[in-house]
Amino acid sequence: MEEKDTVFGQTALITAARSGRVDKVKQLVSAGANLEAADKWGRTALMWAAREGYPETAAFLVESGAAINSLDKFGNTALQWASDCGHQSTAKILLDADATFIYSEKIGGDGDPVAVPTAYMSDRLNPQLMLGRLFPIA
Repeated sequence: MEEKDTVFGQTALITAARSGRVDKVKQLVSAGANLEAADKWGRTALMWAAREGYPETAAFLVESGAAINSLDKFGNTALQWASDCGHQSTAKILLDADATFIYSEKIGGDGDPVAVPTAYMSDRLNPQLMLGRLFPIA
């Protein structure tokens, strides 16, 4: 079950989540699939569900205990993928689960991730502003 493909290093769970196959995701999780298995880019099933915009799949993975603030090899979280790809409903699920927007200077920087309050991010990168959920700062 944890066997990875030879091209992208993806498990069956990652492949199912990446394709939005929530039925298959549920079956694999019930059978004990590793929620934190990552592919060659360090992306988990939750990150792929967020990146591709599958809110039902993302919600199930969150409810099943997937780590919501894991970083891929480039310093991105599931919330950042959902936000950057314009998937508002998936971003809302992650925000409701207390996902944190994390800034990392992994490319050309020291690589130390820093949690950044979403109030200080640009509108494009700020999922709370994107969703209209941030109150004005006085």
